[in-house]
Formats: sequence, structure tokens, C-alpha cells
Amino acid sequence: MPFGKRGLWGFSLLMSAMHCFTCLTEAASDTKIRCWAKDKWYNPSLVEYNELFISAIKYTKIKATASGKAIWDNSLYMCEGYQKMGLESLRCNAFDPWKGQYRECDLDKRVRGGKMDMKGLGDVKVWRWPGKGVYAIFGRKPHIRNKSSTCDDLIVYHQWLVQVKTEGSLINSFRQSTVHTSSHISTRLRPHSHTSITFTHASLTHDPWMLQEPVPLLPAADFQYPESAKYVMEKNWMPFIYKDTHGFEHLYVTYMVQPHTVFEILPSGVSVHRWTTHDPTVMEKFASHDVHGGPPLVYVPASMSSSGEPYYLGIMHHIERFSRGYIRLYRHFAFMVKPEPPFDILGVSDELPLLFNTSFKRTSFVAFVSGLDLNKDGMVYVSYGSADCEARILTLKVSEMEDLFTGDVAFRNIVVPYEAVTDTEIKGTKARDQDEQEEEEAELKAEEEAENQVDLNGVEDTEGSEEVEGSEGNKDAEAYSSVTKD
Repeated sequence: MPFGKRGLWGFSLLMSAMHCFTCLTEAASDTKIRCWAKDKWYNPSLVEYNELFISAIKYTKIKATASGKAIWDNSLYMCEGYQKMGLESLRCNAFDPWKGQYRECDLDKRVRGGKMDMKGLGDVKVWRWPGKGVYAIFGRKPHIRNKSSTCDDLIVYHQWLVQVKTEGSLINSFRQSTVHTSSHISTRLRPHSHTSITFTHASLTHDPWMLQEPVPLLPAADFQYPESAKYVMEKNWMPFIYKDTHGFEHLYVTYMVQPHTVFEILPSGVSVHRWTTHDPTVMEKFASHDVHGGPPLVYVPASMSSSGEPYYLGIMHHIERFSRGYIRLYRHFAFMVKPEPPFDILGVSDELPLLFNTSFKRTSFVAFVSGLDLNKDGMVYVSYGSADCEARILTLKVSEMEDLFTGDVAFRNIVVPYEAVTDTEIKGTKARDQDEQEEEEAELKAEEEAENQVDLNGVEDTEGSEEVEGSEGNKDAEAYSSVTKD
């Protein structure tokens, strides 16, 4: 790995199950989740829930159709383990909220000329809603609703909300939908008003947030996309819970980091724009960068804050491109948000010290933060995937995370041995020459062959196992000809 300095941040521990637990109660360590290593599972989203660890995790398999179309065919798992036994106690089950009753459409030629597609749930992020349970937000393509099976709406990929566990539920009790695909799921994605979608779970419980099936999250009709957009992919919505002065809880999402755009999610799934704020001085270092979202925000109470003031903590990222866009470098930064509306961004940290895995050239500088959690002892868990083949947890105290807010917004000195390119240059680049295409194809084939030798030891397959969205290391390419909201 690059950054082989084995100090406070570059620490990779070899440990047993109990040692793995120990690392989560000490400061500033970065740990590979070894029980998932041989299967090349990645992009974990880990939270503590009562006495349990709960995490989503995904596995990717790249396939090619007879027509030459590349498909990122992924599987999602939900995992549980007892905290006292450590991360190595995590046991996973294939997770499908629809129990196989969902048929997603196929991407058409608007997306990369029809040369790529993805299957299943993607960008899965887990968080706790105190008093209600554990929830996840993820992306997926629309349900088939025409004879051609193609995704013909403007929005070809959008966000969903699902309840994973109800408050007080026991281990091995993940919620799966007991209702077949509802009629509203296969309708067009833009509602005509804030109340145009009937949420079918409302009649089943007095609390509309006790979800009986996945709910599609749909920007309200008054939200406008650019007229030039050929298609839209909604990604990386960042949920957080806010309790107002009357004690009423609201579910909000950071829809966009720059400018900071906040939507309120209604139980129907309709998402209403509430506030947009922007401080150019806070985001000055990112004036020339596209900034993308990340995991759900976490609330840091005054009792854990070094300033004595509460705030929300989030993680964002941006991507730098090299070698005509073939190589990508992901950089992640934490940010603080005011705890009251309109939720201004207060500051941005120095770059987070995530580790890269150099097993494959294409993903050597890919890391993606998919989970963020704060436990009752003031420990922050940053769960992330490295190189699309490794699951890691960066653990640090709240005070250590706050120490990264130096005011400099310092970028790490990462040497990428390839020529850098801008988005504009990539847009104008012609097709790669033949030997570069062959090199990429050979590498993808090698990755697939390695994946085919996976032994799914310790995984309990369940009926209706589900597939997951495509590689995080490649997802941003759609932005060159579309609106891809990462």
C-alpha cells in the first residue's frame, strides 16, 4: 500500500476477533475487516445498535453480455454481530427488501452509449433512528413499466428508503418486505404534488415511519433539473434526524453539499426542498472541484463536542482523474453543519487519512466512505471500501476528528504516477487506442477470474438474494453527459 508510514493514521492491525473489538474502543486505528477479505466484499456501512454491530456490505461481479455490454452485477448483504465478540463475529445474509418481486429496467443508449449497465441495490448506507430502529438508504433503477424494459424516464436511477430493523428487535431479525411491489413503484418517478403518492404502509401502523416496504424518494414536482439533462442519476443523499422545538422529529437529507441543499423527506417519499446555503469562504478550496456526498450525517451532542456546542458531522468527497479518466483518485473530507435550520456548513476538515489498496491499477486510488457512526462513548466509525475489493473501518475519538478541522483544508500529498486530466479534457477525448483497451479488458477479466474463486464461507444464503449497484470507482463517469448527483 502507499502511505506505508505505520503511525497514528496508517495503522493496519492483525488481530483476532477479541482484538478487533479492542481496536474499536481505542483511538485512531484503521482496520481491515478480515472476515470479509477473501470474498472481496467492500463498501461497508457499519453502525452500533444496542449490543450489536450492524453493517451493509456488497460484492461486485463484472459481466459482459453477448453484445459486449458491461454489467456491474452486485450482491447486497446485511450483517450482524455482537459488539462484545468484535467485528469478526459479523455474520451476513443476502438482503432483498422485495423478495425477488422487483424487475428493474435496463439503461438505454443515453448512458455511456448503451455500453454499460448495473443491477440491484447500490450506495447502501445504514443509520440509526433512535426510538424507531435501523434504516438504510440506497439507489436503484426504476421498475420495468413498458414492453421494451428500458429506463425511459428522465430519472434512470433514484434513491430508496427501507427500515432494516425495528426498535428492540433481536439479532437475525432483518425486515424484508411482506408486500409485493406496489403499484406506485412502477409509475413515473416525478410526483405531481407533495402528496401525490400514497404510502401504503400508513394503514399498517400508527407511526408512518415504521416502513413495511421500501419507499422511493422522489424530488417534488417544483424541483427543476437542468433543461439540458439527458438523464438523471440520483445518488448519495445523506439523511439526518432533526427534532424541532415542539419535539417533533423530521427526516432531512443533505441533497447536495455545494451549495448545501437540504430536503425534507415526507413519509410518502416525496422530498421537498427546504433550504440552500453557501459560504464561499468555507468551501473555497473546492471552488474548482465537483463535491459529492457520502454517508448519513451524525449528530454530535454538546457533551461530546470540544467547543461545548452541538453540530452535525458529515463526510464528502471529490474525485481527481488521471490517464484519460481511467485512473481516479478519491479524496474525502469531514464537514460540520449547524444543528439548526437552515443547516449552514460551519467548516471542512483536512483530508481524511484513508488507506488505498494497490492490487489493481484501475482502482489503486479508489476509496469510498459508505458509513459514519458515533457511539455513546464518543468513538467515530468511518467505514469505507478500498479499491472496490476491501472493507475497512477508521476509528477515532470525536476530539481526534475535530483536530482535523485545522482551518487549512489540507490535501494529502498523494503521488499518482499518471498524467492528470480535467473533466473538460475527458469530454473531448477520443476513444482509447487499441492496446489501452486491451489492457483494461485484460485487467477486468483478471478481476473477474479472481472473484469467481470466492468461497462464500460463513455466508448464509437466503431466498431472494439481491444484486447491488455498480462499482463506486466508476460511477462518476456518467456525469460527463448527464446530471449524476453523487
